[in-house]
Amino acid sequence: MFDLDGTTLDSIPLIEKAFGTVNHWIRTASTADPAEEDLKEGIDLLHGTMGMMLYSQVQRMMDRTTRSKFDVMNAAKALSEKFGIAFRQNDPVLAFSAISEAFMLAELESGDIALLPGAQEMIEHLSNKGILVYIGTGNFKSIPDLVLTRLLLRQRFAGIFGEVCCSGSAYPGGKNDMLEMIRRQTGFRYHQILMIGDGENDMRATKKNSCRFVGIGLTGGNYKRETALSAAGADFLAPDLSAWRAYLEPLGLPQ
Repeated sequence: MFDLDGTTLDSIPLIEKAFGTVNHWIRTASTADPAEEDLKEGIDLLHGTMGMMLYSQVQRMMDRTTRSKFDVMNAAKALSEKFGIAFRQNDPVLAFSAISEAFMLAELESGDIALLPGAQEMIEHLSNKGILVYIGTGNFKSIPDLVLTRLLLRQRFAGIFGEVCCSGSAYPGGKNDMLEMIRRQTGFRYHQILMIGDGENDMRATKKNSCRFVGIGLTGGNYKRETALSAAGADFLAPDLSAWRAYLEPLGLPQ
């Protein structure tokens, strides 16, 4: 199972902009577009929670705001109208999660986005060899559905796991729930299921409870991230997917 943002998809700038903007709206209970310097708090939150489900990340934004729920919900109502989506008036986390999804989809529709080096080639190779390939994201499922369909890769995936707006998290156990679902659906053993991701939470998902899935951590060539991913349970470390052919043999994948 491949993580999406920062592993398969070159989407971190988009996600940073979305997190910075939505966090600003929640923190200030406003609908004004933030200045560049106002994005930092949300971006820092993103990088500290990489691999976590989006609903949980929005909940953290809500926990930090000092504005009243009434003011925050007024802002959510106005933003929902701006994006042309239903207003989730009973729950601010659901409301701003839906706003986050609408923001990202609007950005994707208006711009280009690409897979990271090596990702498409590795996915196509594994698919051609009969390996079941999945996407597992803490983001909304609508994001990979849109991007992979646009890139003509949707048919390469046996399944795509992600949040579906807007009834709360479908995966309260995060990506561990997704990995367990694959295990139950396929009958594979733990060591036959690989999780490829760049976040500590991706690696923790492989060793949660009694699970022993294989965690493949992408470090970006960063020593601090390498140390963090290793401590979180990575079984194999690589800088990125650009040299994917060199990883096949040590991972027991067909060449």
